[in-house]
Amino acid sequence: MVDDLTDDEIEDIARESPVVHFGSYLSIFDKDNVERVPKPNILQIRINEALMTLKALEVAVRLLVTKIRQCGGSTFSLEVAYHEGRNRKVDAVIIADVARNSEKMLTRLDDYKNKDQFPWDSDMVAKQGKISLTNGTTFEIDSAQNWNAGISRTRQVFLASETPKWSRSGAKNDKRIMAAVLPSIPKRPGTVVISEGTPFGASGWQYEQWQGALTLEEFVRRLKAGESNPGNGWVKIFAGWFEFEENQVPITDRERKQIMASLSNREVAGIEKYGWTPEQIAWRRATIDSECGGSEEDFDQYYPEDDVSCWLSSGRPRFDMGKLVELETRARSASPETGRLVLQDDGEMVSWSPDFEGKGDIIIWEQPKEGCRYLVSCDPATGSDQTESDNPDRHSISVWRAPYVDQFGNERKIKMVARVRPPFQGEGDLVATHIANLSAYYGGCIVVLEINMGLHILELLKARGVPLYKREVFDEKDRDKPILQYGFKLKDRNTKRAVVDCLAIHIRERAIEVECLHWIGEAKAFMIDASGNETAPSGQHDDDVMQGAMGVYSIGAATLYKTPQRRRKKPRDWRDWTRAPFKN
Repeated sequence: MVDDLTDDEIEDIARESPVVHFGSYLSIFDKDNVERVPKPNILQIRINEALMTLKALEVAVRLLVTKIRQCGGSTFSLEVAYHEGRNRKVDAVIIADVARNSEKMLTRLDDYKNKDQFPWDSDMVAKQGKISLTNGTTFEIDSAQNWNAGISRTRQVFLASETPKWSRSGAKNDKRIMAAVLPSIPKRPGTVVISEGTPFGASGWQYEQWQGALTLEEFVRRLKAGESNPGNGWVKIFAGWFEFEENQVPITDRERKQIMASLSNREVAGIEKYGWTPEQIAWRRATIDSECGGSEEDFDQYYPEDDVSCWLSSGRPRFDMGKLVELETRARSASPETGRLVLQDDGEMVSWSPDFEGKGDIIIWEQPKEGCRYLVSCDPATGSDQTESDNPDRHSISVWRAPYVDQFGNERKIKMVARVRPPFQGEGDLVATHIANLSAYYGGCIVVLEINMGLHILELLKARGVPLYKREVFDEKDRDKPILQYGFKLKDRNTKRAVVDCLAIHIRERAIEVECLHWIGEAKAFMIDASGNETAPSGQHDDDVMQGAMGVYSIGAATLYKTPQRRRKKPRDWRDWTRAPFKN
């Protein structure tokens, strides 16, 4: 890239271009722990290209970088922040996912100072978690484990490292931290924000921003066409594993023939779509065996090939991520009604009162239909202290409609048609009121309840005469004696697995319809952990998932809806009336 330039010319370019400075004046330790001047790779070059282009266009630099494993994305993003601070006075904040990685960032910045051969006009001093330069630049290092990270004065540079792995729930979550830090970086020319990381499931702040971000080419085209803030203002940068020069191994002619004669369907697709070479396929096979325990799925998580499937394969999701993303795409265009369910004076009828400002506590995607069957499903919070923690448990209450064939012969899937607005953390009597009202509004439909910790809600519903789902279970001591039990006890591992498996099948087979983004978000985050348990990641919730699993599993018990008829009541003094004599 700079082989034909003089030393003075290289110095002039390196002062403006981080990638030239990185590949000409720094020395770092590579994957093999050998200290050397790095050769910038394709991802680092793309980050630099986007940075330089946006600066030349005099717009704020906002970059989303999604990367494969161990590709130098964090290293070079830190180089960009370092380069900015060396060039001019900036107030910079760097936030890593956890404290130990913040320490690594601090150490790496100090290494840059010690290994940098460029003749800067300033010097660096490290002190108590901060690094300052004699030109007035300061670097503050923090982690996403501190939700106050980066909250203070106005900044010019912000690096968010491994953002997809930041917590997505509770007080210290990715959206809350980003909402606190980003306003401190004015969106004007001269400011630089980079959010980078390896994908970790199709949810979270970076994933959501990625959906609206543009490639550099599209961003520039739309900017020149007159848009002031193309897309959502972010430029997305990605490089597939096969685009990195080092991801191949030398092979003999014989090995090349053996590889080409034993191609899998996936490898054939890679050759046709991306032009994979035998050397790259050999590297891929070796990496699957040595790093991924023979799992092609694990390889896809660590070394994705495109910027769509990378989100779907990461995090070992329990449900089919591709099908959930299909649901999510359709859900974004849904327009549900919001409002309240009001019990009428007769104490029997429940009516719908819409709130056109969208502030109601009930969301409805489909009003009740004559001849359809419905049930209410509820996973209640764990107990009376559920509102006292930083990340409180919540109740999840929804109405599910059974599948049916419409008047035109079209098959309609199981659908979530209504729910209490999430997150809902009300007291038990309010929970019972919402359940009873939803049941009444959908024709007095049956209610499926998780009863591990919800016995008080069960008793309230029984007192109100709400129809409750019972299932047949067998006595442990006498297998020939089935007994009826209210709802589900999901602390039983076999019961939980049965309902989750049922939901997984319906998602995979596209047999359910959900237009609730909150529910889909929980389903996408629902994982299989290292112990093989099916659960939400630490700090997140699975109330929606379990409520949906019970609803889908029990859909055969859904009850028929008939348009309610208001009964005419006789006056209280009816019996005191005297019939008038009939006269011709």
